[in-house]
Amino acid sequence: MADLVLRPSNDPAKPFSLQLRKHDSLGETGYFTLCRVTREIADEIISAGGAFWLFGEPKEGSNAE
Repeated sequence: MADLVLRPSNDPAKPFSLQLRKHDSLGETGYFTLCRVTREIADEIISAGGAFWLFGEPKEGSNAE
């Protein structure tokens, strides 16, 4: 199975990575970075697709303001 995910990036100019998340129900999970994006682009991606928070909604004070 594969999903597109946004994860934090180490690049201050582009703080999010758009990644391909590859996984099976019982196997390992792999992440492959496709590109790094700005906060504005990340917001556009989130609003265009059905956002699903893998580990729950971000807490206040995190990157996802």
